[in-house]
Amino acid sequence: MGRIKAAVLLLLAAALTLTPGCADLNESDKLTIVPGLGFDREGGEYALITEIVSEPEAEGSAGKPQSSLIDSRGRTITEAINNNILLSGNILYYAHVQVIVIGREAAERGIWEYIDYVNGQNSFRLMLRPIVADGSAAELMQAKALKTDVSSFELREILASNERIYRAPDIPIYRLANDILEEGIEGILPLAHIEDNQGEPTSKIAGTALFVGDRLAGTLDETETQYLLWLRGKVEGGTVTLGKDVFEVIEGKTSLECGRNTVKIKLSVRMSAEEGSFDGERTERELKELIESDIAGLVKKLQTLGCDAAGFGRRLKRANAGEWREVAENWREQFGRLEVTVAAEPSVTVFKRTNR
Repeated sequence: MGRIKAAVLLLLAAALTLTPGCADLNESDKLTIVPGLGFDREGGEYALITEIVSEPEAEGSAGKPQSSLIDSRGRTITEAINNNILLSGNILYYAHVQVIVIGREAAERGIWEYIDYVNGQNSFRLMLRPIVADGSAAELMQAKALKTDVSSFELREILASNERIYRAPDIPIYRLANDILEEGIEGILPLAHIEDNQGEPTSKIAGTALFVGDRLAGTLDETETQYLLWLRGKVEGGTVTLGKDVFEVIEGKTSLECGRNTVKIKLSVRMSAEEGSFDGERTERELKELIESDIAGLVKKLQTLGCDAAGFGRRLKRANAGEWREVAENWREQFGRLEVTVAAEPSVTVFKRTNR
């Protein structure tokens, strides 16, 4: 909690420094920081939920950041955001927004307008993280935060913790925009859910939201997400479960040979296991079969959705611009017809248990 409180105080100090005239604010004009926004679509309106954080009421260790939610509506994103001022009575500062949560229905209608709005405003940072809620954004942001008093900070911390366990992608908004605009790859975002924790709803980020263009096309579970991140070239963490045994990924490398009709996936991955869960070549052979089957199943699912989330087309474009030009216009259809082969080379390092 001390670290979160310190972060809030730093944000408040930064905003005071960077905002003209803040030194002359009256006592009633309290500085209001926005760490997170949520967008839903309800009929023809944009439903916006805004988390605000104000100064701790008390000084010293007893003071805690005060977090609350504002619910506003508008016919446009701009109108919904401007209506926040009418409801809060204060000017809201968006320079420290950590996350933007987009509800499932809003994501199915298209997310580009949210990206375009953020990119067009100087007050937002391009490193903020968009998240897709499996239900509504409002429900996710109203869920109880377990480790902090600020839901948006907790969502950002959950995303950061996924870096090693590979259960959800961590995508800044500028990278999402690039993937949507670039040929030969589709955008992905982390997927958040509501879970029951001792009778109270809490948030969990696990899985991937898949986009075709800017519209939500499908989702991946945690295991599929790990393999997708591997295909995107990041093999630095995660686990593989074989029966009752769990093998922790240490490092690996993915190689993609992409043509207009075929894709060859080669994956080498080094894993660790405790003594007793490893049976030499037999275990490595079973791991090889499991990984190859799981990745092939993931690719088939992506092909069915017409969603080149792994970026096979981008690899082809970079490797052979001539071939790419012949298929670029109809790449989504061509992607679905690709013949894909997978060759995995797992190796296991055994660690002996230590008795104390």
